[in-house]
Amino acid sequence: MTTGAKERRDSWMRRRARNVYRRPVLLVAVGSGAFALWVIALVQIPRSVRRAALAMVPTAAERPDTVAMARQRDRAVAELAAGEGRLARARAVAVARARAGVAPTGALTRREMERRDSLQAAAAQLERLRSRAAAAPLPTSYRALAESTVLRGDPNVTALVDSLAALERQRGQTGVTGGVDSAFVAITARLNDVGAAIEQAAVAKRESIVAEESAITPSSRSRAPSAAPAVDTAQLLAARDSLERRRSDAEDRLATGRATMRTLDAREAQARDAAAAAFAPAPVLLAAAGVLAVATAFLAALGVELRTPRVSGAREAASVAGVPVLLTVQRRRAGPERSRREADLELPHIIDQAPENYRFLFSQLASRGLDLPRAALAGDDAAVTAMVAINLAAAAAREARTTLLIDSDFDTHAVSSALRLPVTPGVAEVVAGGVRWPETLIPTIVGRGRAMDIMPAGVAELPDLSEVADTFAGELEHIARRYDTVILNAPAGRRTTGWIVGARVAPVIVCVHSAHTPIAVLRALDLALSARDARIRGLVVWDAEPPDVPLVGMDMGRSGATSDRPDAAQRGTTA
Repeated sequence: MTTGAKERRDSWMRRRARNVYRRPVLLVAVGSGAFALWVIALVQIPRSVRRAALAMVPTAAERPDTVAMARQRDRAVAELAAGEGRLARARAVAVARARAGVAPTGALTRREMERRDSLQAAAAQLERLRSRAAAAPLPTSYRALAESTVLRGDPNVTALVDSLAALERQRGQTGVTGGVDSAFVAITARLNDVGAAIEQAAVAKRESIVAEESAITPSSRSRAPSAAPAVDTAQLLAARDSLERRRSDAEDRLATGRATMRTLDAREAQARDAAAAAFAPAPVLLAAAGVLAVATAFLAALGVELRTPRVSGAREAASVAGVPVLLTVQRRRAGPERSRREADLELPHIIDQAPENYRFLFSQLASRGLDLPRAALAGDDAAVTAMVAINLAAAAAREARTTLLIDSDFDTHAVSSALRLPVTPGVAEVVAGGVRWPETLIPTIVGRGRAMDIMPAGVAELPDLSEVADTFAGELEHIARRYDTVILNAPAGRRTTGWIVGARVAPVIVCVHSAHTPIAVLRALDLALSARDARIRGLVVWDAEPPDVPLVGMDMGRSGATSDRPDAAQRGTTA
């Protein structure tokens, strides 16, 4: 995109954004609804978050009883200490008897008993470590089995331990955080194979120890029989090993319980932090809802604007229609001297009391002698078109021109609604043939000693308006002979054909409501007028708030609108 195209694009987007800000009613309507929705959302969402967070708090049933586990561990430690004490006392008695030279018949010597006891302790240690490795096949269990006093010096076991460490490092480098990895699974399988090899070495070693223990028999050098009883330390040693296993199991259960408690405490702290973070004071929620509502309203209005772009001002209107802008209407307050005159106070509020704008428009449309035989006001906004038509006709009347304002808006009767005049009889009745046009005229004061005639639209049923356009044009030609200036209010409504007639017999001024008239509508109206060879003099851009014109509907029009001046229909015409 070139720089010029980018600038045009940026300018186009700025015009759309400016249109959004100039439609406060839409912004307020969308913003109010969005504010209510955001308040509800910002109140309900934190509540849901707090409920979900508090649901994560562990219950009492989920927490293990570590106090009971600690008591069991302490009881197992005490029992193990008592068992070791009994074994130590028995061994001391056996040693004392051996030193005293007392040995029963068929008894082992001191050295043989010590050898047997050491073999039994080694076999018990291997069995305990092998059972733990079988229950928990982990590298740490295999390493503890391999590093036992019995297997520590075995070169085959040492090689297996080295392989185990290398495989652990290799598996740690795979970096698997989730899912299934074939390399990770293969390394784990090899680890299990190495662990199984260490277990087999331990089993073989224990079998050799048991065989060696079975081979120990009383020595032939045993002394003569003695009356002293033999001290059996094998049972005490087995009891001590059983107590050792109980103590180890109790410690494992206590460690697991404490780890579970730490995990549950961390989860509870996380849940309570999330519940506390979900709480916000009411002013903060309202402020956040306000900011979000403003953003939502702007984005929604911008989406509407981008979907249906509207004319942003005089420059864009002239660019779209291809004709110049004759007048940009901006609402201005009249000077204080105009509010002190009784004649000005009696004027309808629709007539601009600061008419310099419309006087300038009249001078542009009129000839050098200020003659303006006819002019047609067309546009998509009936209220804006009626406002411009009324004030242009008033400006012509102030220039001492006999002026007639014809309303061809059969949909909304904008002129009659704005000036609070009866809507019937009018143009429809004249075209239908039931009423002569002088009977429809209503004189209206537009200034001190100045008045103009107004012909309402009427409410009579008409055929297809395109078929009566010629009749309407003929009546307009006939009526125009009695007036210096004839202004035709012809908005492009559903039932309005005045703009078609105006395209034939009068120059057309297109009225555009800034920030309200869609660009597509303005372009279509311009093409339609051009297709009928209309003389388009230019544009009038209404760049102010929408006019306060209470438009009359068809039902109200048929019943007849009441006038605030009841004698208006009985007055004579000014022509």
